[in-house]
Amino acid sequence: MAPPAFADLGKDARDLFTKGFHNGIVKLDLKTVAENKVEFKVSGTHKQTSAATDAKLEAKYKVSDYGLTLTETWDTKNILGGKVELEDKLRKGLKVTLDSSFNTVSGAKDATLKTNYKTNCVNINLDSALVLAAPVLNVSGVFRCPSKGYQGWLAGASATLDTAKQLEGVKKSQLALGYVSDELKVHTYIKDLKEFGAQVYHKVSPKSEVGIDINWVGNSAATKFALAAKHKIDSNSTANFSVDNKSILNFGYTNVVQRGVKLTGSLLLDAKALSGGDHKVGLGLDLEL
Repeated sequence: MAPPAFADLGKDARDLFTKGFHNGIVKLDLKTVAENKVEFKVSGTHKQTSAATDAKLEAKYKVSDYGLTLTETWDTKNILGGKVELEDKLRKGLKVTLDSSFNTVSGAKDATLKTNYKTNCVNINLDSALVLAAPVLNVSGVFRCPSKGYQGWLAGASATLDTAKQLEGVKKSQLALGYVSDELKVHTYIKDLKEFGAQVYHKVSPKSEVGIDINWVGNSAATKFALAAKHKIDSNSTANFSVDNKSILNFGYTNVVQRGVKLTGSLLLDAKALSGGDHKVGLGLDLEL
């Protein structure tokens, strides 16, 4: 099994702080599959503070015999998106993606070529904007220790390179070291040699999960510490909770009303100002037909 992509390091812990919470919004997701196997997804959000409503339509079709996946999107900002993915056909473990977008209002166009190659020990990504000028490259890689008994240890790095500036063109850089097992996942990182952090995920039991997020920026006294937990109450109900060192409390409850219908409610409380703080409620409905 290949190691995770660099962007997915610490994902299990981050998900405990984000999934199951819809604070300040009302969210609707609808998924369905047509007879011709085209997958449709409609998502919409309504922000309670600004009263703004955004929506997006996505259609996806997989041509398994050729390793192709075709995706088209259209949102309320009048941006059309198209994505073509080719996987395991040019070479086993190699995935090539052409991702493009077109703003029908301004006429702005954008296209990116993404490549991903993975084996049992490495997972490498290279993204490049398709422009006439010297492109900006996003490069990342994760290496898994191949030695027996140490396969859970991971090391990774990522960088954003402006090829027009050659050696001086490193815009962003990040180093990571982690450990992964079935029950414990640890991710530590350094961003631009000035931001330090760690994320820990622990599967306490088949029904309970706990996550920790720690972050500190150099030359700053501000340190972030947060704790999150998720507990499966029964086969249809899940409760989420998170708290940070700023006394922000998050509560979430998800219930599968029936097959294909999932309802999520959430509440954010500012414990420092219970009488007049920036409290938020949220609601999410997921439908799968």
